[in-house]
Amino acid sequence: MKSIPLWSAILLALAAGSMMALQSRVNGELAARLDDPFTGTALVFLCSNLVLAALLPFWKPGRDGLARVTQALKNGDIPPWMILGGLVGGTYVLSQSLVVTTLGVALFSVASVGGQTIGGAVMDRTSIVPGGPHLLTPARLLGALLTLAAVAITQFSSFSSGVPPWMLLLPIAVGIAQGWQQAVNARVRIIAQSTFTSTLFNGVTGLAILIPLAIIQVARNGVPGDFPGQWWLYSGGVFGILFAGLASIVVHRTGALVYTLLAVTGQLSTALILDLARHASIPATTVIGLALAMIGVVIGSLRKRPPQLRRQA
Repeated sequence: MKSIPLWSAILLALAAGSMMALQSRVNGELAARLDDPFTGTALVFLCSNLVLAALLPFWKPGRDGLARVTQALKNGDIPPWMILGGLVGGTYVLSQSLVVTTLGVALFSVASVGGQTIGGAVMDRTSIVPGGPHLLTPARLLGALLTLAAVAITQFSSFSSGVPPWMLLLPIAVGIAQGWQQAVNARVRIIAQSTFTSTLFNGVTGLAILIPLAIIQVARNGVPGDFPGQWWLYSGGVFGILFAGLASIVVHRTGALVYTLLAVTGQLSTALILDLARHASIPATTVIGLALAMIGVVIGSLRKRPPQLRRQA
């Protein structure tokens, strides 16, 4: 498969980050309206899977991709665990609904982005990422550190005390796991030769973990009494589809860490736009943090293609 141009990969990674910010806003609102994060998250993923299922009969590359991945699994060309990236996606969305109301979007973003940066750096040293292991150069390391510092500066005023430790550790752990999710989704896309197929696997496996949790919650507390009528509150899964699809394209071109840096910049930029739409003014720390994130991305992306580690004979 031909590599996409570098400028296209950068734009797509920024767009993927924007999807994350929009998804957080929509999913958080739905969970608050339902007062049930488990059912809300399952509904989000169910809607996204219905969209994919409706499109599948009309998208031959997606159907062909399913056949290729199925055959690869039968032949042992890929291990079964490589199609389970959606488990992380479902857990990430659920973690938003579980802890954002307590931590706030700011602190949740700091914790999850920190985990994503760590996960991206770890995945770049493995053979899971398409193209083989990538060196963690000083420039890439500095770019990651600057990006983390940017997020911390941007959200500094939102840090709170007395938060249960598990609430902070959950988004960090899920963020680390997202590095693995992005890498395996990219591998599935290469085998399928279809972004649609990798996204479909992501949605189905995510739903596999969320439906049982929602059933348990409903059995304990009953069905939520009031489902909001605004259609856009159920669109978080569509943003997840776009995020997973874009990530599977871009990681193959940039490597996991550089993709994470770009996605974080897109996430911060979109958050800034959303804040501008709701408030007359924004804190100076937000502008400073965004500028620092941009610098971190430029430094971390100095090489067009991260150098590959030499494999021992």
